[in-house]
Amino acid sequence: MVTVDLSSPTQFTLIRHPYRRVMARIGWLVIVGTLLLLYVSALPNGLRGALADPLSSLPYQTTLTEMGLSPDLAGGLLFAQSLILVIFVVTICIFMFFSRSDNWMVLFVTFEEILYAVQHGSILGYTYPVLFALLRWLSLSATFALLFLFPNGRFYPRWMWILLLIGTISGVVLMPAHIKLVAPDHPWAVWDIFEIRAASVFLYMVIGFFALGMQIRRYRRVATPIERQQSKWVLIALAFIGINGVAALIVELFLPRLFVPALGMPLVFSAGEMLLFFLVNTLELIASLVLPLAIAFSILRYRLWDVDLLINRSLVYGSATLALMLIYGAAFLLLASLVTGPTLWIALLITAMMSTALFDPLRKQLQQVIDRRLYRFRFDLDQAKAANTRLEIKFPGSLSGKTLHGYQITDLIGRGGMGEVYKGHKADQWVAIKVLPPELAYKEKFRLRFQREAEATQALKHPNIVPLLDRGESGELTYLILDYIDGIELGEYLVRYGAFSVKEAIAVFTQLADAVDHTHACGFIHRDLKPSNILIRLGADQQRLEPILVDFGIVKPIDAVDADTASGPIGTLHYMAPEQILTLRTVDQRADVYALGVILFEMLTGRPPFIGTAGQVLFAHIQQPAPDIRTLNDSIPSPIAHAIARALLKNAEDRFDSAGQFAAALDD
Repeated sequence: MVTVDLSSPTQFTLIRHPYRRVMARIGWLVIVGTLLLLYVSALPNGLRGALADPLSSLPYQTTLTEMGLSPDLAGGLLFAQSLILVIFVVTICIFMFFSRSDNWMVLFVTFEEILYAVQHGSILGYTYPVLFALLRWLSLSATFALLFLFPNGRFYPRWMWILLLIGTISGVVLMPAHIKLVAPDHPWAVWDIFEIRAASVFLYMVIGFFALGMQIRRYRRVATPIERQQSKWVLIALAFIGINGVAALIVELFLPRLFVPALGMPLVFSAGEMLLFFLVNTLELIASLVLPLAIAFSILRYRLWDVDLLINRSLVYGSATLALMLIYGAAFLLLASLVTGPTLWIALLITAMMSTALFDPLRKQLQQVIDRRLYRFRFDLDQAKAANTRLEIKFPGSLSGKTLHGYQITDLIGRGGMGEVYKGHKADQWVAIKVLPPELAYKEKFRLRFQREAEATQALKHPNIVPLLDRGESGELTYLILDYIDGIELGEYLVRYGAFSVKEAIAVFTQLADAVDHTHACGFIHRDLKPSNILIRLGADQQRLEPILVDFGIVKPIDAVDADTASGPIGTLHYMAPEQILTLRTVDQRADVYALGVILFEMLTGRPPFIGTAGQVLFAHIQQPAPDIRTLNDSIPSPIAHAIARALLKNAEDRFDSAGQFAAALDD
């Protein structure tokens, strides 16, 4: 018996005692308020320091003047960068504080981010050099602690606190270098800036990479699904910061005189070097803004699973951009060697336009390669989006008023991926006529599907499955004649009347599950169970609701291997089981059980468990645990919530073996 834990993830960092919670909040407000007051009081001296050192020194001043820039303006830009960072970080952290201040991890993370922001850019140091050095040490120590403890507030492995202690003690030794950075004449400024900077960067990189390695180990071995998604946001942000840091370090190694004028090296700068200086500082600012935003997404669990789609899109668009840059660069070098003068610029403009035109085709090809080879999907995201777009019929409703197989065709009552459905009558008999239009009939894939639908529907004899009355061809038209069901689609019913009560939902769902079990017993898998394929009508007593299962357009024999499953999406994305998305998975009756779980979830809440764009829903089906239905409808009894959660498990082997088992579990 598979059990599903629907309780909230263990909150190791939750402050449960009311008194401690109040004291923690007061302590946070006092400490953060003090830091911000100190920062504000240091702004006047900070501005003067930014203007005077180093940008107003003679070599910088000369270069900036040649570039047409005021040294004061340049210094002001660096000051503004620090101020922007503080405002941005404080805004995010205050929002996080008011959202989750009952969690000590949130309090610690917000404190660490604000501490980092106020000591960034040395603005505080021009007024309080010793305090600045102390805060910089605390900031580095807090950052290491965050890497070691995130996301659940526990060291993994437990001995990692020893490495944190080493990093913290080492930071004390480096404090004099931080003082010398802003106050070279201070009596405590005993370390040479460049040498100690290189030593500190090396030490912190070693500890930082070790901490990241432990984060990856935690992710792979002990993290829960939610903790893994939390870690992804932070790891991506840290990777971005790391790439930026390595680039900045390379620039500093090649041009140390630009960043550390006290080295006594020749102070002759080109305009390009000065632009590089501002570029490095700007990228550092952007990197500093990424981390608090990623942490906020992670800690607040906001759009956690969007990170997978973000990674996917970044790989696709980044690869396409890089490829076009290489193509354009090669074209530039080739043209530069062949032509000169105005002709060269015209040729380069044409090349740029051609490269731009190539972007979308190249992006589509890369999307296929990355989705199919790297993510091992059966189809790419473009196909997922297109497959869930309604089929466009060239002449909708064109058969109305005509006669087919002796039936007078009246209204167009439906349209789907396999054609149109009309209402028709002969004498006192009303029928539904499903037509495969000529533009699809010539494609073998659609003809075979239509034939298989006819065979399956004809074999199924159940009161909750639409009966097939006849089938045939007329000219270019292939059609099925089905019993007419006087009802409305389940999706339309939910829109019109809202979610079902628990009693009504179980009554309807039990009948539907029995129909699905009958389908499986006859050797077929529906593969496209969804509200639009379920009609709701009143029973013979005019009181009980009856579901009627329709549309077996992509039905598959249970033991058959369908080539379609390897070439494109089969089913409707919101109701598609993970194994219908991934490669090398056997799709059996448990895929229908998964779809039934989504349908019952929607019947009781009015919405499916996963919503969003095609990409968001696709990744959610693969990785995101279904939300506890009781968070959307607290009247749902526990057995029903657990049954739905089990039906929606990612591994088919963990689900119910049949729709009947699922229905029976609702009453346990």
